[in-house]
Amino acid sequence: MRRLFYTTLTLATLGIASIAAADPCIEYGASMDDQIGLTENGQHWTVSPFVFYQTVIGDQDLFNSKGTRLTNYLSILQQDRANVNRYNRPDHTKYDDPPNETIFTDQKDAYFTTPARRAEFQDMVYVPYCYMSPEDVRWFKKRIETADTGFLLIGVFLLPDGRTGIHIDEAG
Repeated sequence: MRRLFYTTLTLATLGIASIAAADPCIEYGASMDDQIGLTENGQHWTVSPFVFYQTVIGDQDLFNSKGTRLTNYLSILQQDRANVNRYNRPDHTKYDDPPNETIFTDQKDAYFTTPARRAEFQDMVYVPYCYMSPEDVRWFKKRIETADTGFLLIGVFLLPDGRTGIHIDEAG
């Protein structure tokens, strides 16, 4: 019985590892505003983001236009774009970094200007850095869902298989 358990556990672990290896990831050090280096199944690609912007997730981004609390990081990013591009209500955050004080403000983008384009967030595939573990990814998404992040850099691009990828990096 014990041998069956360990054999099953080993096969399940190998299955999980092979599924994770099939997911695309961003090579560390990639500059999102120009070219992004992707790795998937040992293959490498370079893609260019068709949208790149900087944003701050604030409390107003956690609620949709009807006042319902959003619980999914993609829905929150979608609401952030509505608040910036439709309602002209950008968030601001301040970093005290002596000797300077830096104020970051949501940046408008030229892409997510319509409800249809903002709805595209729901079909996006999060593409993390290759060094991030599944637990790191869950933790980072949770931080977005609670507005516990710094200044975010967002890059949106087409993956080689035609899906839309989104990479989120944190500055500050």
